[in-house]
Amino acid sequence: MKAKGMFEQHSPRLLWEAILKSTLCGLSVGFITGFIAAVVTWFTPAKDLWIPLVIFGAVSIAASFVIYFVKYRLSDMKNAKRLDSLGLHERLMTMVEYQDDPSAIARMQRADARAALATIDPKTIKILIPRAIAVTVLVCAFLSSGMVTVNALSDSGILKGGNEIIDEIINDATVEYVTVSYIIEDGGIIEGGDEDQIIIKGTDAQTVTAVADEGYVFKEWSDGYGYPTRTDVGVTEDLIVEAIFTELEEGEGEGDGDGDGEGDGEDSGEPPQDSNGDQEAPPSNGDPQKAPNGGGATDPDNKIINNDEYYRDVIDRYEEETTERLESGEGFSSAEREMIEKYLGIV
Repeated sequence: MKAKGMFEQHSPRLLWEAILKSTLCGLSVGFITGFIAAVVTWFTPAKDLWIPLVIFGAVSIAASFVIYFVKYRLSDMKNAKRLDSLGLHERLMTMVEYQDDPSAIARMQRADARAALATIDPKTIKILIPRAIAVTVLVCAFLSSGMVTVNALSDSGILKGGNEIIDEIINDATVEYVTVSYIIEDGGIIEGGDEDQIIIKGTDAQTVTAVADEGYVFKEWSDGYGYPTRTDVGVTEDLIVEAIFTELEEGEGEGDGDGDGEGDGEDSGEPPQDSNGDQEAPPSNGDPQKAPNGGGATDPDNKIINNDEYYRDVIDRYEEETTERLESGEGFSSAEREMIEKYLGIV
């Protein structure tokens, strides 16, 4: 008796095992293809989720059929090999190999194989799935589902698309940057913004303020700018500027402001103070029109009231008139008197 027809009782279980293996392998191929399709669509402006899903389904079905007929389709030798793994020690494989041999030994071997096969109950045959196939399916499914999820989040605007990320990388590579540094040797600190800044070329730097330490007064920045607070706009090249402070002489700027104002008008030798208590820079080169920090009674920027009177002369006149009214008690309530006295103290 030849081997053909001997496996009819065992074939249904073996067939289901072959179909299941083919299906799992086909799903692995489908998941990988769907992952690739999801990546490609992620880099396109339109995130069409149906594309990777359709590709996954079509490829999985096609791959399952191909893998079954190429690798797992049942034959007498495959059936014999599978059943021999149950403890028959290659008896069935030998029977199939020598099924056309008419010799007495071959006939005896086939009889022994048939007897051994009869001891195997078809219902006891377990459907076995190799661990490698199961792990491969799980990994491919994880990758594919994860990429489809990324695609969906990108389509809803929660995540950026691949094309947007590429554009940002390209733009960052072509953007030019410049450095802006504000330094101080001695006499103060930088407040408000960072001392060292890296900004896009042509944009504005952070606003910074040079604050003098006790015993010092701000003079100017090294580029000639005379105000402690500065904002450099439209910076197109690296910039380094230093805040310059002047140390006050001993006793300079001290006093409680309660003097009676008497004196012969002689120069005390101390530099004048501006309205903020900062030292006014003296005229440069003897020309009162060219005070480095904008000082000077003849500077047009210091003129008020039709560009005619020096602002400090007006302030002094108002202070004198207000002081006389306060001393006489004329027309001020106690609250108004207190507010005016505080204001004059500031001025």
